[in-house]
Amino acid sequence: MTNDMGWAGKRVKHVDGREGVIRSGSPGFCFVMLFIIDNDGTTDMVQLNTNGPDTGSTGWSWCYRDEQDGEPEQWGWLGDHNIAAVA
Repeated sequence: MTNDMGWAGKRVKHVDGREGVIRSGSPGFCFVMLFIIDNDGTTDMVQLNTNGPDTGSTGWSWCYRDEQDGEPEQWGWLGDHNIAAVA
C-alpha cells in the first residue's frame, strides 16, 4: 500500500506549457508534499497544507477528470496559492 494519498500518477500541466505527472506524494503532519516531474525530466514541488495557505511552486493545475463518455477533461489549480499568483 502506498502512502501518497492517491496523488501519484495524476497528470499535471503548468501555465508555461509544460506537462507532467505527480511522481509521488509525501504526507506529513497537516500537509502533503507533492513531487512533480515534467516532460523534460525537471522536478518541482507543491505542498498542500490543511492549516494555512498552500506553498511551493505556482502555476500548476491537475486533471481531476479525464475525458469520459465524450465529456471534456477538467483541470483545477494545484494549491490555493495559485489563485493569488494568477489574479
